[in-house]
Amino acid sequence: MNALVGGSCRRTLSVGFSKVSTTQSRGIHKNKYLEEWTGLRENKYKSFKFDKTNIPSIVFWVGIFPGGLFLLILNAENDNGNRTYKFPVVKEE
Repeated sequence: MNALVGGSCRRTLSVGFSKVSTTQSRGIHKNKYLEEWTGLRENKYKSFKFDKTNIPSIVFWVGIFPGGLFLLILNAENDNGNRTYKFPVVKEE
């Protein structure tokens, strides 16, 4: 039984590969807009400039948004009675 399954899988794979190779021989048409976007994305570090106009955006996406999301999830869990994560209570003397 295993030999039969293995043989049929081999035949299916070989048919699949032959279809791919015939498609490639006709040529694959790439989306030029997607290729341009990918190239720009890969080389973003070359064109990114850190200046005063970027600081508010960076502070929001790196600090405020994740912190707000954490607090939102923390409050939702605490409202459900699941007190797994709590802020530490500092006792003043």
